Amino acid sequence: MASNPILIRYERDASVHRSRVEGARDGPGSTTAAVWSFVQANLSRYSDAVSVYDEWRAASLDEKANFFEFVIEEVIKSTCGPRDIAVDAGANYGAHTSTMLSAGAHTHAFEPNPELAHTLESWGHERLTVHRVALSDHQGTARFHFAESAGCGSLRIRPHLGITLRGDSCEVAVSRLDDFAFSPKLIKADVEGEEINFLRGAWTTLTRARPLVLLELDRRAVGETAIDALLEELPDIGYGAFNFLGKPFGIDDWDAWNVLLYPERTLPAAVQATLDEAGLKFFRDLRSWNPYQKLAR
Repeated sequence: MASNPILIRYERDASVHRSRVEGARDGPGSTTAAVWSFVQANLSRYSDAVSVYDEWRAASLDEKANFFEFVIEEVIKSTCGPRDIAVDAGANYGAHTSTMLSAGAHTHAFEPNPELAHTLESWGHERLTVHRVALSDHQGTARFHFAESAGCGSLRIRPHLGITLRGDSCEVAVSRLDDFAFSPKLIKADVEGEEINFLRGAWTTLTRARPLVLLELDRRAVGETAIDALLEELPDIGYGAFNFLGKPFGIDDWDAWNVLLYPERTLPAAVQATLDEAGLKFFRDLRSWNPYQKLAR
């Protein structure tokens, strides 16, 4: 088990605890008892983490996609609260927008697709502000390409995803998140290939407001060189990049579709616990869950 990367954190924690006990107590008997108590209290948690990792590796593509969305939901619930500001960049049909609102946050939903933006506006929620804007690293306009599946339209044409375009497009406004001077507690961004440009246009916001960021990555559209550059620059502003199991994110990471950016080099225990519990709950009970079920009710 020691070679499994999910257990590295367990071994590190146990080692730190052992050192503290040995420094505070006299006699190997009491030290052994204290360390054993720590192991007993935490072993089931780390066994669960290994189980989630194994379940992930065996999951279908649809299950993996739903897993990501479920973890995003759970992180939003545990992070946002009343009086917080949340940003949903690429709000789509509003599945995660709805969760932000339910958590009590004033939510800014950015959606360049005018058809989807109209749907969000029709909610008439007092804490929801809908922006018909595509977020990138500049101000101006761009062509938005509609897809047969309304939620898959984008500024970029990405044939590698097999998305069927409708053949029509429209001009949409483009802006930077920094232009809005928000101080969000959390940002969820699913911007269909504009991920790096989005972050460039949100850099001042990240530096100033220190939000947690949940970012979907299209590796082929963005390019591995750009992702490498991002990973090198994040520590300059005090951010760490993690996958949805809480491991440090890397270019060859198994979880290359989504990344959690946190304004510390290591994840706090509370965030790690949310990831652990979400993964365990999903693979035990919710494999068929999808984020749009609640919108259909």
